[in-house]
Amino acid sequence: MTRIGESNHTARSFDMTPSDQTWPEQRWERRTPTPELPESLLREMLERAIGPASGATFTRLSGGLVNDNHRVDGRDLVLRVYARGAAVCEKEAALLRRVAGAVPVPEIVFVQTDGPGGHAFCVQTLLPGERMVERLHRASQAASGAALGRSAGATLARLHAFTEPAPGFFGPGLEVSEPWSGIRGVWTRYLTRLLADPLVVTRLDGALRARLERVITRGTTRLDEGSYSLLHADYKPTNLLVCGDRVSGVLDWEFSWAGPPLFDLGQLLRWAHQAPPDFAGGVAAGYTAHRPLPSGWRTQARLLDLMNLVGFLEHPGKRPSLEADVRELITRTLDALERT
Repeated sequence: MTRIGESNHTARSFDMTPSDQTWPEQRWERRTPTPELPESLLREMLERAIGPASGATFTRLSGGLVNDNHRVDGRDLVLRVYARGAAVCEKEAALLRRVAGAVPVPEIVFVQTDGPGGHAFCVQTLLPGERMVERLHRASQAASGAALGRSAGATLARLHAFTEPAPGFFGPGLEVSEPWSGIRGVWTRYLTRLLADPLVVTRLDGALRARLERVITRGTTRLDEGSYSLLHADYKPTNLLVCGDRVSGVLDWEFSWAGPPLFDLGQLLRWAHQAPPDFAGGVAAGYTAHRPLPSGWRTQARLLDLMNLVGFLEHPGKRPSLEADVRELITRTLDALERT
């Protein structure tokens, strides 16, 4: 994916080989099988966007567990094919246009929801930089974790300036289609339902489920209703591009919804133990330079991220790397919550 108004970047943003010390989520199994789309079909999509492209070639880009992204070789363009159809394609394009200028995001060149072969796709410009996970590996030696954290926190605060009247999922036009009355009840009901799901039950041992149930019982009193913002809802180092110590791109917006800003902070910091020790402090400093954080914000962020972590275990099929890492993350999260 890419960035508004920048047309002269390098094309190395996505095309990277993970290092031996890959970030855990980089080894997770895909949610959907990688589609094998012929280059003739990709060229037909590209031609609808920019005209004749008979000689165009493509490189599949790494990263992402759902959609299929291809760099257009020799051009600062990315062709993004959506696994979940037209509505998601339309939503993401609308989101990118909404936050343009406030957050570094792709510029949309072309969108078609009923493209060749029935695929929804868009063409976007290519952003400069490398994924933040790669920089964080090197930052552990270069002691620049705080600077990376400050930029990630400041970028997120600018996103959260887009406020919403109520939490909920977006419908057409980026309106919250069915507003929720608040986040506490939704949080409790969602986690309670997940812990009764047969797939989740098989992937959590009894002791871990019991600990989660105790946290749910106590958790609603620790969550503030507060205000609501546009959430990225997948804001983590695998979806951030950086140039040096500056965030140059925020990728993959399809899961966005309206909710408590601390939801995004919980995602960003879930792997803080893998980052340099000053990364989390940098995130807080960068964020509070633009927006205040409430008392006990880290506890609330952890509670909200449990929605994501337990939800990962509801998937059908087998994803052993994901399941093992998620159980470790849930355990770490519960350890931290039980200490506060």
